Amino acid sequence: RAPSTLGALWRLMRWARTQGSQLAHIYFNDAAIACPAPLRLAGLPVLVSRRDLGLWYTPGNLPLLRLNRHAVTTVVANAEAVKRYTMEHEHYPEAKVVTIYNGWRGRPADADRLAVRQELGIPADARIMLSVGNLRPLKRVDDAIRILAQARTRFDDVWLCVVGADRPGNSGSEKERLQGLAAQLGVAERVVFTGARSDPWPIVQACDIPMLCSETEGLSNALIEYSAAGKPVIC
Repeated sequence: RAPSTLGALWRLMRWARTQGSQLAHIYFNDAAIACPAPLRLAGLPVLVSRRDLGLWYTPGNLPLLRLNRHAVTTVVANAEAVKRYTMEHEHYPEAKVVTIYNGWRGRPADADRLAVRQELGIPADARIMLSVGNLRPLKRVDDAIRILAQARTRFDDVWLCVVGADRPGNSGSEKERLQGLAAQLGVAERVVFTGARSDPWPIVQACDIPMLCSETEGLSNALIEYSAAGKPVIC
């Protein structure tokens, strides 16, 4: 919303014209609002990505997104549900929206289960529930913690491993909020926060019960990895 944005977009348009580029691919949400028109004016075909069910649509930016459809050449959605949602809410014709699913390159299931558990500080014979995803309220890791608390009333060997970077929001640190909930429910010593991991695949293999608690997803990479590891998923 800053006035300087107009100057930045003007410079972007001029820069795009001088680079010899053949295509502009816009990935992130703010750029999808601001950049299609100047990049199209620079003479480039414009692709935009859509990967969720409109979490970022607001009464303020949805009209801008609908206006932008005249500057966008193609929308790439990562699931059929995302494609349909984009068409319905941003008023794109079907001919402009294509689906390219999130990919998975096959990997061997060769992790040392015992070594991974030792690294995490979890007993070798424990039953591990797992949540993979950045710590944001919409991921609903608090649901996983409540499930752990209920499971502990019947099974003493259950742990929860949470893989993902803290994403502080308006209410502060999500990790601290979740740690407070775990302490309140009496399971703090059974919840392991690993922080961000560039490759969670070894942990996925070492767990028993992966979970996807998100209130909404497009096509979840975590769900793909859980399935590729042959795990039963609570979703």
